Amino acid sequence: MSQHPVDHVLSSQLRSVLWFRRTDEAILQQVAATTQQTQFREGDRLWMAGEVATHFVFVVRGLVQIVRVSARGSETTLGLFGPGEGVGNRAALENIRYPAFAIAASKRVIVLRVPIATMAIAIANYPTMLASANQELIGKTKALLTKIDILSAGPVPARLALLLLHLAERFGDDLETAETVVPISLSRGSLARLIGAREETVIRVLSAWKNKGWVTSSPDGFLIFARHELENILSDGSSGSTDFPVDAPPKQNGDVGGQK
Repeated sequence: MSQHPVDHVLSSQLRSVLWFRRTDEAILQQVAATTQQTQFREGDRLWMAGEVATHFVFVVRGLVQIVRVSARGSETTLGLFGPGEGVGNRAALENIRYPAFAIAASKRVIVLRVPIATMAIAIANYPTMLASANQELIGKTKALLTKIDILSAGPVPARLALLLLHLAERFGDDLETAETVVPISLSRGSLARLIGAREETVIRVLSAWKNKGWVTSSPDGFLIFARHELENILSDGSSGSTDFPVDAPPKQNGDVGGQK
């Protein structure tokens, strides 16, 4: 993890966040003055469960996974949050401790951290910001429901297709050449953990899809060339191939979010 101020880009990065898209420029500059940009690598913890929230956190790049640990030690993913979204900000709004820990799920994660005191002043001066906050909380609920769908979608290809389509819908850009680019770089190990599957199975599914010209990865994320093929996998329960084992979702354990 590293921290370094980059004042000349903070305002534009804040503007890309749902909370600040309609905020007055003067207020945005005030917020930017105390904002920190923090970077994480895959597997890094952004915070631990029980830690006191001291900042509002907004994702600029990558994917953040929220994980809750039960009394028996099993881990459950509560949500996935990416560029333009806030994460864990209900704890900051209510001045409470985080009920779950946050982990960098992608190869690289960049977040903006704004002190609670700064945000309190901004919200007081621009009350409609809370409307954006409420809209985002609704989005977080939908993200949780999507995660539940992913884990119950059946065979590995269906779970993987659902995850990629979900990320494409939330964070993807449709190009004129018909493909969709999703600017989130996920390792094969991270994909496997997110859908509850074996890494080797995920590798084989992605290799088959790449050979068919459906999906390919890039240093900055992945491209979907045949979204309809992934949608067909969901609708008819096929795998896009015939030689993949049907992994049952393994019990989540202590390796969630670790390096692949």
